[in-house]
Amino acid sequence: MKDKTLCSAFQRASQEEELLCMESFTGERIQDNIFCIEGKKLTIQQCQFINCDFSHSTWEEVSFEGCDFQNCNFQHNSFLKTQFLDCRGTGCDMGFSYLKQCWIRQGSWQNANFAQVRWNGGGVFGVHLQGSVFSQSRLEHWQAVDSQLTGAEFCHTPLKNLDLSTCEIQGLILSQGCSELKGAVFSPAQAVEVASFLGVRWKDIIIR
Repeated sequence: MKDKTLCSAFQRASQEEELLCMESFTGERIQDNIFCIEGKKLTIQQCQFINCDFSHSTWEEVSFEGCDFQNCNFQHNSFLKTQFLDCRGTGCDMGFSYLKQCWIRQGSWQNANFAQVRWNGGGVFGVHLQGSVFSQSRLEHWQAVDSQLTGAEFCHTPLKNLDLSTCEIQGLILSQGCSELKGAVFSPAQAVEVASFLGVRWKDIIIR
């Protein structure tokens, strides 16, 4: 039996431990709920989730489009070939999750927690991630394009071979010694900012 609402579908999938597959939902608002979902080939558009707990859920080939996740818990989730398109994830907690070929495109994820995630393939494109935390994570074959990483934290997360040349990187929070930067790719325009992480001080030269 097909559920008429997203909330009822999530509740059924959680309570009966059923796979929620090949369905679409639009324009719903869900608040203060706890779900453990196994979802596959879902399209969820223009939905609002407030203070919802999705810990230990699994998502495969799911497309979240124009959704708003306010202070939601996605800890210990698995995201496979899933995308967040023009979504808001301010304050969301993705800690300890596994993401494979997962993209976050556009939207705002300021102050979100991605600590201790393993993210293999995909990445972020045109996303506001100011103040977000990526500490102690493994970012493999991961891309960051045209994204705002101002004040983001990457302590103990190796950035080797990651191209951050199109991103805003002012005020990155790194461990002492900034070993995370070894092997990362930056643009010439970012040289002053990168040097400041390493403790290099610049002196103005006046040409007369």
